[in-house]
Amino acid sequence: MLPVFILEDDPRQRTVLDAIINNYILIEDLDMKLILSTDKPQDVLDHLEKDDKKPGLYFLDVELNDDMDGITLGKKIRKLDPSGSIVFITSHGDLAMTIFKHKIEALDYIVKDRDLDALKVRIIECIQAFQMLQTSLNKGQSPQSQRFFKVHVGKKTHLISFDETMFFQNSDTPNRIDLHLENRRIQFRGTLKEILTIAPTFIQVHRSVVVNRLKIKAIDLEKSELEMINGARCIYSTRGLRELKKAMSIEAYNKI
Repeated sequence: MLPVFILEDDPRQRTVLDAIINNYILIEDLDMKLILSTDKPQDVLDHLEKDDKKPGLYFLDVELNDDMDGITLGKKIRKLDPSGSIVFITSHGDLAMTIFKHKIEALDYIVKDRDLDALKVRIIECIQAFQMLQTSLNKGQSPQSQRFFKVHVGKKTHLISFDETMFFQNSDTPNRIDLHLENRRIQFRGTLKEILTIAPTFIQVHRSVVVNRLKIKAIDLEKSELEMINGARCIYSTRGLRELKKAMSIEAYNKI
């Protein structure tokens, strides 16, 4: 059973979070449990030091009336539970960059507001993402063969399925990547060099394109384009085609 933790020093906010999480776990009959809901950071650390070390989902308030704030606690949690997922909750959206500078990989950053429905949606999305990630890890998959990978868009982290990933392309905006998925697109900050480290099935076929070779439907030799299984197309270079052939161990392709 996967543990969930809440750290929030506002009693009213904590009650709201408790209700959202407990109700969703109950309704969906998830193999998860709200283990601890507290206003004291040390309570979380004490529990982790004596726990059976199952990866946890942590909802942490950033600003606390305590000697230890949520960011400091997040850094300590990351050492004790490297496979866990941390969600920071804050009243100030500009704190996201501060969290980033501390190099704490966060599943999401949620800004407190008066919109209860929006808060509920974000909390549920985090629970779903955490559950999917742990399912892939529990199957014994290595980081490069997991069914999901993460991309950061602004203050939010998206969990992307390899099954829906077609190709990555340099955006017209500097230092931005356009991710072409089966039925949508996402733009995020990054480089193709970083993309190539995610999985061996990602092959660079052009200086501006990295493709998921498992999703290639056909190769158009006349137009120097790859057609993906969803009908989308991307360009390739001569060198890229050689790399693709090498990776796929194929000597010839049928012309469209």
